[in-house]
Amino acid sequence: METLDFTRLPLGALVSSSRTVIRCPQCRRHGVLESYRDGTRVCVHAETKTLPGMVSLPTDRCEFAGPRAALAAATPS
Repeated sequence: METLDFTRLPLGALVSSSRTVIRCPQCRRHGVLESYRDGTRVCVHAETKTLPGMVSLPTDRCEFAGPRAALAAATPS
């Protein structure tokens, strides 16, 4: 298993072609932003890979609502 700790990387570091280290708006630690189709955003601070090329599992993260979730909550039904 390989654990990646994004909190130790500098802001702006390029982790992959689509992931850059940011400051988490929830806890202010460093992490990488993941967005989901429902508008939820997650700042992953650490993740574990079981084998190279396999899916990564977040082991430390903060979850917060994205713009679409906030807009849906503010829109009257």
